[in-house]
Amino acid sequence: MKWVRWRVLLPVALLITVVAPALRASSLGQALPDPWLLLAIGCVPARASDRLRYAVEVVLVLGVLRASVSAVSPWSCWAGLAAALFVRERVHRHLSEESFLLRFLVGALAALAPVLLDSLEAQRLGLERAWTESLLGVVWVGSFWAVVRRPGPRRLRLDR
Repeated sequence: MKWVRWRVLLPVALLITVVAPALRASSLGQALPDPWLLLAIGCVPARASDRLRYAVEVVLVLGVLRASVSAVSPWSCWAGLAAALFVRERVHRHLSEESFLLRFLVGALAALAPVLLDSLEAQRLGLERAWTESLLGVVWVGSFWAVVRRPGPRRLRLDR
């Protein structure tokens, strides 16, 4: 998967930041996944250690944008996004890309860290958050990663 350039990522992230409060206020808003997490997982390569500087920059920028429209602190946003990328990279290295279920598992495990941090932050702030909303977010991110991270044709893969 090619890494996304800043001239594409930044306008998309800013647009999402402007539109996100309206989406969250809609009737299905609580069931939607974290858009900044989807951006981070979608634009940082699966082997983030190859582009560590880019991964850190993406986490910092998306964390600030996410914190600007939510009650969550920037530190929690940065920790959640970084943990998601770290877990995704570590688990992705050990599982095959051939199976849709394994790719779903990688995405779902990556989404657990930010969801847990958000739940702890909501609890600290005295807000009630249903566990089904968190579970839906994990399922959304797992499905996103399973669809986005498809293996290429066998003849084009270098790791045969």
